[in-house]
Amino acid sequence: MMATQKKYDFIFTGFGASSCILVQEMHRKGMLVNKSILVLDPSTKKANDKTYCFWALKEAEIVNDYRSLISHNWTKMAIDDAAGQDIGPLNYFHINSLDLYEASKVLLRSYDTTFILENVRSIENDGDTYVKTDSCQYIGIAVFDSRPPEMNKIRSSDQNILQSFVGYKVRLKNVALNKDTCTLMDFNVAQQGYTQFVYILPYSEDSALVELTRFGKQPISHKEAKEVLETYILEKYGDFEIEEVEKGVIPMCIDLPKLKKIKGVIPIGTRASKVKPSTGYAFKNMHEHAKSLCSSRAIIKKPKRFRLYDRLLILILALWPEKGRPVFQQLFRAKNTVYVLGFLDEKTSLWEDIKMFYKLPIGLFLKACLVLGFKKSKQTLVLFTPLFLYFILALFWPDLAVSTMYFILVLGLVLIGIPHGAMDHMTEAFSTSKKITFPFLFKYLGLMLAVYLLWILSPTIALISFLTYSAWHFGETDTEEWGILPPFIGMLWGCLFFVGLLSSHVSELNSVLALLDVGELGASVYYENCFLLVMLLSLGVSRYFKSYRMLSLVAFLFVSQWLPLVVAFGIYFIFHHSYNGWSHLKSSLGKSNLELFKNALPFNVGAFALFLFFFLNQDASLESNVSLFFVFISCISFPHILCMHRFYALRRKK
Repeated sequence: MMATQKKYDFIFTGFGASSCILVQEMHRKGMLVNKSILVLDPSTKKANDKTYCFWALKEAEIVNDYRSLISHNWTKMAIDDAAGQDIGPLNYFHINSLDLYEASKVLLRSYDTTFILENVRSIENDGDTYVKTDSCQYIGIAVFDSRPPEMNKIRSSDQNILQSFVGYKVRLKNVALNKDTCTLMDFNVAQQGYTQFVYILPYSEDSALVELTRFGKQPISHKEAKEVLETYILEKYGDFEIEEVEKGVIPMCIDLPKLKKIKGVIPIGTRASKVKPSTGYAFKNMHEHAKSLCSSRAIIKKPKRFRLYDRLLILILALWPEKGRPVFQQLFRAKNTVYVLGFLDEKTSLWEDIKMFYKLPIGLFLKACLVLGFKKSKQTLVLFTPLFLYFILALFWPDLAVSTMYFILVLGLVLIGIPHGAMDHMTEAFSTSKKITFPFLFKYLGLMLAVYLLWILSPTIALISFLTYSAWHFGETDTEEWGILPPFIGMLWGCLFFVGLLSSHVSELNSVLALLDVGELGASVYYENCFLLVMLLSLGVSRYFKSYRMLSLVAFLFVSQWLPLVVAFGIYFIFHHSYNGWSHLKSSLGKSNLELFKNALPFNVGAFALFLFFFLNQDASLESNVSLFFVFISCISFPHILCMHRFYALRRKK
């Protein structure tokens, strides 16, 4: 059993910039007095591994707070080979990471502080907040969590890329530098299939940080950077000597994984989305966040349009990296540097932004808007395309409408509907081997048999059970896709969906009930009221969670009342539920569509064989076999739902 150490007032998981900035602010506010403090970080933080820079007014609060740590500042900025532009009244300030670490350690050592070199594995709350490391667990009243975001949970590489860099602090032998001018971006280097530029901070006439930065899906390696940097420095400055090397990777993430709220845990730094996605700058945001945590000061909300700008730029850098260079170059040509810095600080007006974008490659940004719109609406388009197809067929070729949709649904069932449920051996629910083993089959078939026996004993109870666990499963899949965490919301949504769908198709539902030998629903005027109530509740839930995708599904449910029941449910099941389930399996297992299909093939064949040999009655009528197929689906769904529940539980923990 893991040993538990004493309880601390404050625990810092990680000792990077965000933790140090918060420590500095807590010290200024007197919040560390008579408090027990624990700092957990696997690194000793004895290397100058990063450079922290920001622009601000000379008398800004952040400058006054860190004046003793600011080692350099510049009054001019250059882009490419152009002469430096005066950025007054702003200055560009520099802090060495080692100076920040050491100053923060000195402060903490004046209090009751324990430093432990350990990696934090997990944080949980079970009455107390437990921070678990590889060898121990600690209890904290307040835990400041600065661990890097879990990049494996990030869904789209088109909306989340990396800023990676390798920098040399060099001593030059033949050239005198202009100490007042830093170079923010010099694109006169090989792009290597990405957007790459050199960043230069002159510390004196003969020393500078010369850093190669890459925006892209893959981080730059030291080997890749070495050749580009050495060529650049030799051509620009001549002979040089390397004194220090710094390197790092900053996530340029729009869609960070949604964090589970844990009592007593406060995310900070990148984990709290304090890094501006399109630039990687974070120091000022972290400083502002620390101020708000240590006082009643609220963080000023920035206009949402800047989030859109970040999305578009990152999309361009991800999909068309060769366009990054001309976009940045035109940005600094279109406007002076002071304006651009204000724009990056998200302090410009909408009218100023419009005038700026007018001078940029507007066609590229419009193209990015279209691609972004398609990506954001892809699932909605997948769901509504067959819906629109049915209405077009019903309007112009009514005799072909239902038969055509049945053909499409059968095809979809074969291609994705059944295969998405044939990956249960990969979910680690009944076996961790991710293989179809005898114990796995024994448990799986045992659960199917239990459901089949329930159909024999009581078709009514079996049907109610099937609808209940199906509602739970559909709701869980949908809320997992929407990022809505409370489990009961999934069950609520699943129930609303089924009640809404069935209450708007009562006559067809009765036909199905008759086939299953279950009592029919009587005539009532309340079914329409029930459907209306479901719509109102569904709209309320989607409004509460501010979920556009949930709202689109509510719209589908409303329109589905004019479709045949089988067509409406088939479209939802194949083009929404199965599509999402397949996507979740694909992303979590890291496999291609073809690889997934191959993995699903044995299970698919087994399922078809099971139906043909044990459920299909060749001497019975078509209607009778349809009812048997329904029973078969309910039997095979039960273990599948348990497997997927386990899959989603593991997915959320990773």
